[in-house]
Amino acid sequence: PSSLGSICLLAAAISRSSGVYPSCHVAVWLLQHMPCALSQALNMCAVCCRYLGGVLDFTGELNRHAVACATRRDSAAVARCRDIVDALMGQFLQFDLRNGALRKKFDSLKYTLKKLEVTAACDILVAG
Repeated sequence: PSSLGSICLLAAAISRSSGVYPSCHVAVWLLQHMPCALSQALNMCAVCCRYLGGVLDFTGELNRHAVACATRRDSAAVARCRDIVDALMGQFLQFDLRNGALRKKFDSLKYTLKKLEVTAACDILVAG
């Protein structure tokens, strides 16, 4: 790999590899031949993981906001919150998240969406 983008693709391939040996072999090769670029790629991946984690945490805050809106009988705001979380769910479904912190947060996104759907349905029943 000659560019940071190529290294990121290789890092993604490493994370998807099924065995420990291929990952270790590639990582050792990168450390020997491109330590600076590997360091940049790993830092960029860490920043991306923190950002995605923050987005997933944000959905929990949207759920709390939707509950507050539902108590004020603001059905439109509840629907907007549900729509945002639903759109984020669609985007996160495109990732291949393995076991780890992001996977746990993604699982909480699924439950948040279910809670928002229930909140929206209850809000409709109360308003109707």
